Amino acid sequence: MLQRRALFSKGAIDYIALPIIPNELVNRVFAYLHFFSADKLNHKARVIRKAVSPIEKIDQQGLVNKTCLYLREHLSDPITLPILAAKMGTNRTRLSEHFKKNKGVGVMTWLRKKRLQKAKYLIGNSTRNIQQIAFEVGYPNAANFSTAFKLEFGMTPKTYRKTLLKPKVILMNSKV
Repeated sequence: MLQRRALFSKGAIDYIALPIIPNELVNRVFAYLHFFSADKLNHKARVIRKAVSPIEKIDQQGLVNKTCLYLREHLSDPITLPILAAKMGTNRTRLSEHFKKNKGVGVMTWLRKKRLQKAKYLIGNSTRNIQQIAFEVGYPNAANFSTAFKLEFGMTPKTYRKTLLKPKVILMNSKV
């Protein structure tokens, strides 16, 4: 608070908190450009907006890629959006918006789907019990895991494993 007072007493009229969000910076610049000279600076403002947009797109994609990589490497860890955003060096709103824009789903929905895909693979390709698999993909409770699995795949993990273990009968036409 004292730092802000010192800045304002020296003539500052605004500040931007860290981490700097490109959209916020651009919007504030435009607000001041409009406030001080709408006609003369309008052309310059359009030029600035065009110059910032491609950089922001790269930044968005980089943030999403970095987040996906982190999540894949930490599937079994308990993850919350605020903590994840802090680890990615941003805030939860920015992370959520960019993730939804780039992936078409929210961060936690994407994470849940990745966890369940890995669980499905493990059920079919390992002898671990359901509780172990649930824990390995970030579900500390097997009941919650089973519910999520059923919602995603239409059957419980136990039923899924049974369908994989059932011998498949292949009927062939006996005409020679």
